[in-house]
Amino acid sequence: MHAKISKNLFSIFCFLCFLVVSGQKAIEVNYVNTPLKAVLADLEEKTGLLFSYSDERIADITITKTASPLEIDAFLDYLQSTTGLVLERIGKNQIIISSPNTESTVCG
Repeated sequence: MHAKISKNLFSIFCFLCFLVVSGQKAIEVNYVNTPLKAVLADLEEKTGLLFSYSDERIADITITKTASPLEIDAFLDYLQSTTGLVLERIGKNQIIISSPNTESTVCG
């Protein structure tokens, strides 16, 4: 009886590990001086993510990155660090892209 319970627990553990690993979707990226707007459209197609942004904020930004496979979250971190923009996930599939808060306070 004890062996049967252990076997069932091990099976459940393996299944949960599979779910965690499969949840980390990897993508292939091959961008050379590609406009950020085109990169975002490609990511929406490949991943089902939805990006919200102002065209003016991303108009002059190009991306150069080639990698395969690359986890989506790692690529989003790359975009944030190289563009200086803030990528904020507000839901499972929704990401808002904005400029960093550059507000300054003057005391005196």
